Amino acid sequence: MKRLNYRKVVFVCGLSIFIVCIVIYMIGQMNHIYNYDQDIAVYKVTYKNDEKIYNFDLKSFEENDIRYVSLNDMYNMMVIMDKDAKVYMDENRHLMKCEFSQNVLDISYAKDEIVYNNNCVEFENNDEHIYVSHKNIYISVFLTEKIVLNNEKKMKFENKTAIIV
Repeated sequence: MKRLNYRKVVFVCGLSIFIVCIVIYMIGQMNHIYNYDQDIAVYKVTYKNDEKIYNFDLKSFEENDIRYVSLNDMYNMMVIMDKDAKVYMDENRHLMKCEFSQNVLDISYAKDEIVYNNNCVEFENNDEHIYVSHKNIYISVFLTEKIVLNNEKKMKFENKTAIIV
């Protein structure tokens, strides 16, 4: 009967541990996209800027007592607020990038995180997510007011209308 070579046993054990660590790391880095499949309401939004009144349609829904709004629909308002604003969608990386004259906003809807001013924005609670529905990105009204409107304006929803004041 042959004896086991100590070096070979240590090498196989080390390689096995390395492979298990890689598998655990890959599972931890998996993307999870929250899709919303139910009915989405359309609101008429009124927005005032530079003594002009703007109107646009905004898709919105409520999930777990949190109201979500479509960032894709708010694109026109972003351009009105900041003439240098640009919005890009990278579906391969599951990323929406909003470039303003003052800062850059990265919304990674697969990782459920928003990077703003080199900080990762924390969600209010564990029930809050970034949702995707029909290629539209939805974030909560709280985060919209905080990030897109810079805590300067508030969104008020009544019946089928919304007002940004």
